[in-house]
Amino acid sequence: MDVDAVFATRLGTAVVELAVAAGLGLFAVSAPLTATTRGAGELILAALETGAWRIVLGIGGSARTDGGAGMLEALGVRLLDAAGAEPARGGAALADLDRVDVSGADRPSTTQDSGRTTRGSASSAHGGAALGARRRAADRMWLPRPAVGAS
Repeated sequence: MDVDAVFATRLGTAVVELAVAAGLGLFAVSAPLTATTRGAGELILAALETGAWRIVLGIGGSARTDGGAGMLEALGVRLLDAAGAEPARGGAALADLDRVDVSGADRPSTTQDSGRTTRGSASSAHGGAALGARRRAADRMWLPRPAVGAS
């Protein structure tokens, strides 16, 4: 799905809002297992191509549960399973993730900041995925399984 989106730039700083590329209001049907943040990564890449060296990323209002994997892919990072193949896109496919290859990533000298609307890590009981799932009446199978020691 193609989405028209914008970002703001001023004096080397770009402000990118995740929700304009992967937000709740863009999709008629929620797809919590396959949704991706790739569009936001494409916005970040476009901002970098304008010469931005500082990225401020607003992460509220996202409908994605891929932990930013799609953003990384858009920036040239390869996510690989144990066989060296790229898993499907979306949060559910992260269960197959074995390693991350950053050798092809676009790594300009930048700094990143983010703002969020939920508390806790993405996989915590109060994090974005769990809160979003409750807001969209997702059943328990859609909720992330926190890693041991996750807050």
